Amino acid sequence: MPEFLPCGGSYDVRYRVNLGGVAYDIRTRWNNRSESWFMYFGLADQIPLFKTRIVGGRNLLESYQGVDGVPSGLLYMVDTQKATGRPTFDEFGIDTRFRVMYATSEEEIVALVESEE
Repeated sequence: MPEFLPCGGSYDVRYRVNLGGVAYDIRTRWNNRSESWFMYFGLADQIPLFKTRIVGGRNLLESYQGVDGVPSGLLYMVDTQKATGRPTFDEFGIDTRFRVMYATSEEEIVALVESEE
C-alpha cells in the first residue's frame, strides 16, 4: 500500500521512516535561492546515499536504484490539487498540497488513484 512520508514543516528537518522493513533517514531542506526543496536519503544512522531536488513527475529513486541500500520502490512528490505543480515552502508536507509518496510498485499507485476517482 502506498504511504505518504513525513517531509517539510521547517527549513531543515530529519525523519526516520521504515520502507519494506528497512529504516531510512530522510532530511528535507528548503533552499531560498532556488526556491525549492531538496531531499537527503540514506540508511538509518549512516551518511546519505544521495541528495536530490524534490520535483514532480518522476520517480525520485530511479537514478539511484543501482546504489546499494536504495529501495527498489517508487518515490514521488505528488500534487494533491493538480496534475503538476511546484511545491512552495508552505505547501509541502504530510498534510499539505505537495506530499512525498512511497510505493513498492506502479500497480499500487494506479490502485490508489482509481480509488480516489
